[in-house]
Amino acid sequence: MAKLKVTITDESNAVTGEYEIDCAVRPGLDAVAYDTAYTIDNIRAAAERDRYLVDFPEPPVLSFMSATYDFADPIRTVHLHNVNELWFEIQNLLSGARLNLASARMFKELEDGHSSTSQTDVNARLDLHLDKLERFHLGIYEITRIEDLLVRIVYEFFGDGFIEVDLSRIGWEKRLTWDSMKDSLNKRGKLVF
Repeated sequence: MAKLKVTITDESNAVTGEYEIDCAVRPGLDAVAYDTAYTIDNIRAAAERDRYLVDFPEPPVLSFMSATYDFADPIRTVHLHNVNELWFEIQNLLSGARLNLASARMFKELEDGHSSTSQTDVNARLDLHLDKLERFHLGIYEITRIEDLLVRIVYEFFGDGFIEVDLSRIGWEKRLTWDSMKDSLNKRGKLVF
């Protein structure tokens, strides 16, 4: 089995990291050429994705309110603390989506660079395509996860009685959905869908 040695050096040629790769035997494919190209592409994807970060604005700071403890209403204090933490989680999800979407754009650029019909390019293009889709799907998942957190913020901010949910049931958080929020609002006559 062929081996590749990846060595990373700094500007003064001091070695800052090394790794040895075992090139798996793949019939009909030059494993050394493929593993070399794919490894370099992955290093480039990590090192150069910042070029695409400018296309996705940095999310603003969403978590800055400090909840002071109110002895008269400790439950309300806990709810407000949770709201703050949920905004912080939304900020983290936006940052993660930004990084994943920028990485997907970088993988797309690298994928397009393998345009020949050689087995090395065809396989590298396929693997880079799958990497691109994985990053894209992670970014979209992070964005859609925000929807769930917004319902939770409404629940926490307005208190236990706003969205009807049985807190004694295991997994009660999963019952906090857009539909349950709309149903609760409709029962109060505040919103009609």
